[in-house]
Amino acid sequence: SENGNGIDLLSSDDNLLLDNTIRSNEHAGLTFENSKNNRALYNSVTMNRVGFSIGTHETGGVRVGDLSGNRLYGNAIARNETAGIDSEAAIEIDATLNWWGDRSGPQHASLNVGGRGDGLRDGVRFDPWMAARPALKWTESVDAGTTTRIDARCEANAEVTIATNSDGSGRVYLAEFPQNPGADLATDATIVGRWIDFATDIAEDGIEWPVTIRLYYSDAELRAAGVADELLLRMHRWDWGDGAWLPCSESGVDPRGDFAWASVREAGTVALVAPVARR
Repeated sequence: SENGNGIDLLSSDDNLLLDNTIRSNEHAGLTFENSKNNRALYNSVTMNRVGFSIGTHETGGVRVGDLSGNRLYGNAIARNETAGIDSEAAIEIDATLNWWGDRSGPQHASLNVGGRGDGLRDGVRFDPWMAARPALKWTESVDAGTTTRIDARCEANAEVTIATNSDGSGRVYLAEFPQNPGADLATDATIVGRWIDFATDIAEDGIEWPVTIRLYYSDAELRAAGVADELLLRMHRWDWGDGAWLPCSESGVDPRGDFAWASVREAGTVALVAPVARR
């Protein structure tokens, strides 16, 4: 904090910027200049003049270069003075699935006129966005050609089993939302526990889908949600395309183990849902 820029990437490729707190810098929280294939995941980028500066320099000059393949995901981009993202890149920057400080999303003069979050310019793909701020809870490396059980029960009440082929190595990330990151559920359903985001940088064709996710629950959480029959618990996933919570097609519950499970065929956000009795 309190620098010209928080983190500078100048002619620097293939970096992972993970779970940093970047705030109160005179210019930008993060800058990308002639840097490609970088990933900025689950960072808190707040109270800078600009959150992300892409292809620009703090002196006002433009230094674009090759900016292909950069991905911004799961970041909290909020309360930056002039813009959440300022881009001079000739290509569209992928900044989907970030949190912009407000459920309404980022401010954009034509593409999101009702947005109350940080602003941005053209050339940034921001829709869909996260409607709540994620908190990274667990990161684990996965080797190629293995089946790995990721135990994050202490950190996120979650467990993931993922199998990879010879082309599949990378990291798995589990984050938690304190609030619903999508639309409200139907009036006859309720969330038990929390919302969990499962993300990975392993190539899709390197994963032997499906991936199995378990969400663990307690008796206290069932009582708080008004759930009388835990056998009715099911996992739901947030469908960013439909803008709705949808039941996982392969899902069940193990009352002896106090968990529900689902087999998913893509990364994304899941939640434990139970029906509630109508009055």
